Amino acid sequence: MINQNIADTLFYTVPVSLAEAQKIVDGYVELIWVSEKTQLLVNDEGMWRGDLLPNPMATKMAINSGYMVHESGIRGNAVVLTEGVLWE
Repeated sequence: MINQNIADTLFYTVPVSLAEAQKIVDGYVELIWVSEKTQLLVNDEGMWRGDLLPNPMATKMAINSGYMVHESGIRGNAVVLTEGVLWE
């Protein structure tokens, strides 16, 4: 059963364009390096947007990577890119 009260975290193994990422996160994209081989793409203004659902998975990934997350956590859909499809 899908939880309708949290945002999605989508894992991609194919390249994602900026336009595609903006559509998925519903706005400007912020890139977070989770590890040397993993990037997390999130909505740059998510913490200020009350219309975006919380994303506990993306929040945990960001915190575990040492990224300072606002107290409201990451909000909105997120994209995870792995080796082979990382943004430069």
